[in-house]
Amino acid sequence: MVRELRRWRSGVILADTTPYDTRFVAHPATGALLFAVGKDVADAQELVLWAPEESYDAMQVLLGPTEINDSDWTPELEGVRDRYLAYHGRPPSARWLLAIADAVKWRDEVHEGEEVLRPNALRSVESKLLKMINPDGHAAALCARFADATVHEAVAVGVDEWGLDVRSRVGVLRVSFVDGPVEPDDAEALLRGMIDDAAGA
Repeated sequence: MVRELRRWRSGVILADTTPYDTRFVAHPATGALLFAVGKDVADAQELVLWAPEESYDAMQVLLGPTEINDSDWTPELEGVRDRYLAYHGRPPSARWLLAIADAVKWRDEVHEGEEVLRPNALRSVESKLLKMINPDGHAAALCARFADATVHEAVAVGVDEWGLDVRSRVGVLRVSFVDGPVEPDDAEALLRGMIDDAAGA
């Protein structure tokens, strides 16, 4: 279930049963989700995230949100906001929510939120891994080889133990690791192998 949620960085949020398209990123150290939202979402009594869309087989996340006010921004939270901007660009909405999960449902399974919204196990090496991908333009080749997608202006923006996220003109694409989760000590060799494979494809 963790792997499934990591696939998505957009979805539909039900704010007191009214649907709104939404985008989000995960706090690397906690797994909590950061959203940029409008007033109706921020003021709602109940928020449920459907990922990737509102459908019968979508993942449903009952959110426990906290609004981040101007005085609440710490260097750590600003880093998560920078991650959001790297993934999605500057949002039109002005209110930010950081949300834990009270419960997560997918198909016939229901789990406690903390079992699914977990810290990024590769956060200590993520920057190094991104530097392996981006300076030499490997992101597009990885998408073509491992996600069967042709993308333009591709930039890798995140890596976790289950895969990597690539931003392109059409949004954020997930490139999953075939064998996951990956340990930090093994991540560099795995990614180097994928880059070499993609270059020779």
